[in-house]
Amino acid sequence: QCVLFVLLAWTQRTMVSKNLESGCLPVHAYFDGGRDALCAFLLLKSPAFAERFLRSADWEGFVSQIFKRVAEYILHKRTIVPLEMRTVQEAVESGSHSIAVLKGHYERGATVTLKPGTELVGPPDADAILEATLVAGAGTVIVGLTLQLAGGAGIIVSGDAEIESCRILRNPAAGIIVDGEHRVMLTGNVVHGNRWSGVRIPGAGAVITMQRNVITGNGGYGIHVPTTKAGDAIVCLRWISGEVSGNVLGTTNDVHVGAAVA
Repeated sequence: QCVLFVLLAWTQRTMVSKNLESGCLPVHAYFDGGRDALCAFLLLKSPAFAERFLRSADWEGFVSQIFKRVAEYILHKRTIVPLEMRTVQEAVESGSHSIAVLKGHYERGATVTLKPGTELVGPPDADAILEATLVAGAGTVIVGLTLQLAGGAGIIVSGDAEIESCRILRNPAAGIIVDGEHRVMLTGNVVHGNRWSGVRIPGAGAVITMQRNVITGNGGYGIHVPTTKAGDAIVCLRWISGEVSGNVLGTTNDVHVGAAVA
């Protein structure tokens, strides 16, 4: 790894120097190689610190995109889209269970089914945009993505899952559907402008923990638990914090509960 980063820094320094001579780059770009080398040293000495830095906004603009991609790979052994695979679907089909998605638009009109245990991570500002429905199986973790303009719901949860810091926007069905008796953690997501409800929980027995989500402007309820048959298991909503308002249907707090809720 040390050799990799030294070569990376030296290559950038050489390339930038040549571009400076031709007048193609501003002077401050000359120092990119030095900054990459410094961060490489920190990465090797303290991976925990580097991980926090990688997920923070401070990382953007401080080191080059090339360094960020290499660091992402070394820290997590992640398959990087579109550097190694052109699409998330290709990364899933390759057998990877840890996928990083860089800024861009992907998967227009597709349905991408994540394999159990898959971790799918986007940039800190969620500007990796998937125009697709994600099906999240057991043990999946989805962080920092924008799901919009899919063919159906933004995310369909079919197993225990964690969804964090995502934007689920303007989909022609519900924003998030939790289908079955699953334990789901929703943290820091924005669910807005979807044609149906923001979060729909049609199956009994689900346990949903919600914290710091903003669920607004959806065409149905903010959170919708449909009526269930007598004898069905209860649906457990653990509401910690967040905002649910301005949805087309709903009571005063935009939540419709037809089933038993604990």
